[in-house]
Amino acid sequence: MAKIIMLPSANNRSAAGTSPIAVNLILRFVNFLVVTVWVITVFTWPVLRWIGALAVTLQGFRMLILFSDKGVFLDWIFINYFLGYVALYCFIAIYRPVQFSR
Repeated sequence: MAKIIMLPSANNRSAAGTSPIAVNLILRFVNFLVVTVWVITVFTWPVLRWIGALAVTLQGFRMLILFSDKGVFLDWIFINYFLGYVALYCFIAIYRPVQFSR
């Protein structure tokens, strides 16, 4: 008869040799931080939306006005502002913590 060796399951393993309790505490803390940032962002969203749109618009105009200057990479600055605004918008529109789900 063959000897069966039981390998540890994925549930029993933890990252970098830390205990599952420590990993659970770290995940809970990260979840708490994300939920806190989400709540603060949701409460300030009407103001943040206008400020973000104005900042992206001004960076777009700045990029268009100074497009012919050598050594000024305003297109990348505009792209970063735009991607940050889109990421913030998606964070508010799509993500909803479990505590606030219906």
